[in-house]
Amino acid sequence: MGSRLFRGVVIGGFVAIFIFSCSSAPTATVEGVNQMYDRYRDGNKKAMVNLVQIFEDPAVGKEARLQALKSIVNSADPNGLIAIRKALEEGSLKDHDLFMAAVQGLADNPGQKNVATAIKALEKTRQYYMDERDIMLRVIEEQADDRSVASLLALYTHSENDFKAFEATMTRVLGKLDDERVVPVLMALASDKRVPLDVRNKAITLLGRKNDPAIGKLLAQLLQDPASQTQIRDFALSATDELKNGQVILALVEALHSEQAAYFTMVDAITRSLQRYNDPAIKPVLVAVATDDIFPIRIRKQALVGLTNYPEQGVAETLIGMLENPENFVYYPEVKAIVDAVELPLLKDQLQQTALVAQRKAAAE
Repeated sequence: MGSRLFRGVVIGGFVAIFIFSCSSAPTATVEGVNQMYDRYRDGNKKAMVNLVQIFEDPAVGKEARLQALKSIVNSADPNGLIAIRKALEEGSLKDHDLFMAAVQGLADNPGQKNVATAIKALEKTRQYYMDERDIMLRVIEEQADDRSVASLLALYTHSENDFKAFEATMTRVLGKLDDERVVPVLMALASDKRVPLDVRNKAITLLGRKNDPAIGKLLAQLLQDPASQTQIRDFALSATDELKNGQVILALVEALHSEQAAYFTMVDAITRSLQRYNDPAIKPVLVAVATDDIFPIRIRKQALVGLTNYPEQGVAETLIGMLENPENFVYYPEVKAIVDAVELPLLKDQLQQTALVAQRKAAAE
């Protein structure tokens, strides 16, 4: 009986010691965390393990967890930072103060891995927000009345501004990257059929926003590299349906100019595609192709057909002037169609006079 009691006491003591040593509760205070951090700075690596345990334990009080997190950030310990990134990526930091302190911790300890963590954390928070937003929008949809209109319009404006701010930030981020790095990446995204269409369109838009003549030169340089020639051609061919940005198109035209056969193939595809659009940004591109005698007749005629979407006096006058060269008189029917669409008697008279001049020049030759 006595020996069994003794064994029970010993076993119970070991169990108590084990529980005490494994539990963070005895040190789960701000003061206890500070003492643990002091031990870490004195060279006790085990103290960092304990700090991480306190930070990760949702049963520990918020103040102690927050202090443990701050201690980890101040230490810049690699294992501690791994724990912070893991918590953000998994979305386990539901408390706003803890979440913001963890994000600030990444800002205070720069590293390439932080970018991937921030993206995953944003996606997690977006999912949480979407779930909560959908519930609230359901309430609004079911219960809104005329008295809610002003508030709903304000909410709509705020949401729109939030999106614009996000888009501006992403544009700045991509703009910070050197063109030599980001342009091929954007082209690869834009031409990859496996990528969602909205992402491909955004890649094309961002290419167009790089309002820099250097983009054309860069594309031309890339074309000289056999490894990138196929990529650029694939981009041009696959993106023609979505291309509406004049700057991107002109950059492609300039870049592909270095190889005439491929160049004409790309411009042919682009001009055929552009016939479907009525976008002011496209007009100068079509005019440039239509008036440039380097292009084959078929391509120039396609550009002229596309210009029927722009029945403007300035466009018509430019094209009429082109007909003064007898070699361009083959385009008379297409130019006349644009002039007729403008419906200005002055332009019709100008077209007739130019035709007579072209005929005289042809006869003189």
